Amino acid sequence: MNESFEKLAIEKKRRILNAGFSEFSKEGYKKASTNKIVELADISKGTLYYYFKNKKALYLYLIEYGIQFLSKEFVEKIDEEETDFIEKYKQIVENKLVAYRIHPEVFLFFASIYLGNEETYPTEIKEKIQKVTQEGYLKLYKNLDENLFRDDIEMTEQMKMIHWLMEGYQKELYDEIDYRKNGPDDYEKQWEKFHEFLDSLKKLFYKSN
Repeated sequence: MNESFEKLAIEKKRRILNAGFSEFSKEGYKKASTNKIVELADISKGTLYYYFKNKKALYLYLIEYGIQFLSKEFVEKIDEEETDFIEKYKQIVENKLVAYRIHPEVFLFFASIYLGNEETYPTEIKEKIQKVTQEGYLKLYKNLDENLFRDDIEMTEQMKMIHWLMEGYQKELYDEIDYRKNGPDDYEKQWEKFHEFLDSLKKLFYKSN
């Protein structure tokens, strides 16, 4: 990581990070403007180039920063000892949503990378992104109680369907947060609805108790 940038005042550092994430997310690497980044961050261009020698250096830093953030705030918090697949997925959604509320720009930035198909970062960066993703999936599928699932549908097929349904529900949660900017009361209502949704999934895919 960039040692001089790490020593920068937290507020100023946050402005530069958010400006970079925002501009690259909207425009992609090739069209992103450092003029726009310094304007959004409310700094001079000389300040930006003091910490990052060029646009690519900033872009690669943001990728490294994002990977570390997702690993610490999301992947490392997955409980590998949980044996209930739906409960473990609930954990993942909750951790992911908390991380999203802390730093939504990181999620939007990586979404733009996946959708953009740009060949602007080296192989080692791609490998790090893949590694974090794989770690998350390994933790999700580790140590599961297969006896919970129904017998009349292949377990792998049931897990695929649960995955699709959970991914769709997550998208709705993110859209709600962006659109409504909801307060604590609305946030609690969302989680009540989410837990009801999980109960419905268990009725659909698990054996009756």
